[in-house]
Amino acid sequence: MDALTIMVDLLLAGVNGLIEYLSAHVLLCLIPAFFIAGALSALFKKEAITKYLGADTPKHISYPLASIAGLLIAVCSCTILPLFAGIWKKGAGLGPAVTFLFTGPAINILAITYTGSLIGWDIATARGILAMVFGIVIGLLMGLLFGMVKRSESKQDVNNNPLTRLVTAENPADGPKKKRTLANMADDHRAVVLFILLLGVLIAGTLPIDLILRLPFVALFVLLSVLWALRKISKEDNLEWMKETYFFTKMILPLLLIGVFVAGIAS
Repeated sequence: MDALTIMVDLLLAGVNGLIEYLSAHVLLCLIPAFFIAGALSALFKKEAITKYLGADTPKHISYPLASIAGLLIAVCSCTILPLFAGIWKKGAGLGPAVTFLFTGPAINILAITYTGSLIGWDIATARGILAMVFGIVIGLLMGLLFGMVKRSESKQDVNNNPLTRLVTAENPADGPKKKRTLANMADDHRAVVLFILLLGVLIAGTLPIDLILRLPFVALFVLLSVLWALRKISKEDNLEWMKETYFFTKMILPLLLIGVFVAGIAS
């Protein structure tokens, strides 16, 4: 009976962890992140990512850019995962992508502001600088460790890398892969505007104000994003965007939920 009671308590702890995790705050961060990752993968040209964050981009350009990319995006360590997957799948080098993954949650404007107001601006400054330094070092190490896996190698060699299989796996629902990029759209600015509106949803969802005050801003940016997508972006591109969003959600969300459940049991 004692063993059964312990088992039930552990399961309840895991469920409670999931309930606490799936709060309005997390959902308002995580869901927009999946749509942003889908838009990056479906609508933006690969060259737009590889030019600044690619494996062949000079390190003095790609790593500093990756380290500050999360400055204006208020993301947590969970929300950053879809964004990391999006830029990695689109052609970013592993090192810069890992740097972005590490520094994004640590140096965003809300994290720095909270740290400065609660602990002190000297600590906030040190946090930002050290996060960028450690992020660049970790990214360089990851790029060095996995440097033998190049995107120019054969598909078989690339698919042997576990991280590549996880992030760049084909979505079986897609059928034959279509080359849908900004080059297929009437004007490049359409996808950029959509990306900005989606960022607006993410930022509005993380504003340091009460939920009841955040919701109108979130609803406004969601409405603007939907209207823009329906009126300015082709049906084919919208469909590709939804497929990529579903793919990232299916790939990442179950792992997050399992991790939260296990963490709830362990705590």
